[in-house]
Amino acid sequence: RSPNHIESMVSREAGFLLNNWVFISLLVWVFTGTLFPVVSEMFQGEQITVGPGFFPIMAGPLALFLLFLTGVGPLIAWRRASLASIFKQFRWPAVIGAITSVAVGLALGSSAAAYPVVCWGLGAFVVATIIQEYALAIRARTRKGEENAFQAFGSLLRKNQQRYGGYIVHLGAVLIIVGMAGSVFDEERLENIRTGDEFEIGSYRLQYLTANA
Repeated sequence: RSPNHIESMVSREAGFLLNNWVFISLLVWVFTGTLFPVVSEMFQGEQITVGPGFFPIMAGPLALFLLFLTGVGPLIAWRRASLASIFKQFRWPAVIGAITSVAVGLALGSSAAAYPVVCWGLGAFVVATIIQEYALAIRARTRKGEENAFQAFGSLLRKNQQRYGGYIVHLGAVLIIVGMAGSVFDEERLENIRTGDEFEIGSYRLQYLTANA
């Protein structure tokens, strides 16, 4: 057992621990859905598939929580964070995330769904925290008068790769999850048609004009 203990659940250590738990939960859920046909055949003699709808039941909420932790975890204080420091760190990112969610909801109108709206809002929140961290660090270095903004940015990536390089990884994770959220607007249909037939999908009307290449 480690001699160290988490002093507060509102701390960076707790954030990293929750992050690992979320990853493990995602692993267990996907592993269960993937191997369920094999297990069902072992015990019942026939393969039973769970279907594509099984995975988003838990993977969606867990992905949102993981996205939230991506923005919160690295910025919260070690050991124990105060309410004042939390408000100072996340005030503007939270505002930007909320504005993004409202803007996306209004832009999509009746087609808006809760999952992508929340996901894109959290994505904006995380991106705002990353930009804020870089901006504060660059400003601190340029105040010394030895570097301009571009030189300070390069120094951050070169001298503290674990922290500021990690933020680039977080940005990549945001883009992946936001892209996955956009799949809820996909519409797919199977149609058997002959030359000259047409059908509608969404706001589009498609017509099969000719079978010739």
